[in-house]
Amino acid sequence: MLQDIHIDPGARVMATDGEVGRVRHLVVDEPTHEITDLVLDDSHGQAWLLPASAVASAGPTLVRLAGSQAQVRAQARPFDSSTFDAAASELASEDTLPLGSRSDRLQLREEELLIQRRRVQAGEVHVGTRVVKERQELDVPVTREEVIVEHHPVEPKPADWRAGPTDLQLAVYEEEVVLEASPFVAEEVVIHKQAATTTRRVSGTVRREVARMETTDGLDTDHSAPGQ
Repeated sequence: MLQDIHIDPGARVMATDGEVGRVRHLVVDEPTHEITDLVLDDSHGQAWLLPASAVASAGPTLVRLAGSQAQVRAQARPFDSSTFDAAASELASEDTLPLGSRSDRLQLREEELLIQRRRVQAGEVHVGTRVVKERQELDVPVTREEVIVEHHPVEPKPADWRAGPTDLQLAVYEEEVVLEASPFVAEEVVIHKQAATTTRRVSGTVRREVARMETTDGLDTDHSAPGQ
């Protein structure tokens, strides 16, 4: 049922596939002030009673129905004014209703940006080893043997010249430095991860509905946005 809807007499009534007629009267339930039926005049002058449940949306000059013309005709029934209780009908116009007593509501929709986060791989870190060579110099103490010749006087004693010259042979040794590289663990490299929070500015496109007012016959309107 419809309630608090202002529909002018003569408002166009549109099915999903074309116009079906014009509004003549509205049938209103007195206790609840709900519109139960619409009385329509078709293009041939025939009056029809259409239940309000067939209405999808309504405004002062246009009523849109939820079905096609064939579906509307199946729901409507001929209107007989002679048997109709005039006390139960009400003409929805400013002549029969107090000024400002009716109001229509149009809901305006808009979108908002919803923030979601998902885990993605940003990159990869690979830690390995490689061999580099460098030259080192060390001071190493080494020992060598030196020959010392000493002369000591002895008691004279006979000698044989025929034996020939006498030679002494003495091996002399010294240390030489032998280098050998021996590996050992000098240090450890430990890698781990920690979470760091930064702020990123993102943007997106959202849609919203705004009210658009169209009037006819020089009608004065007062359209104020919320908060104004």
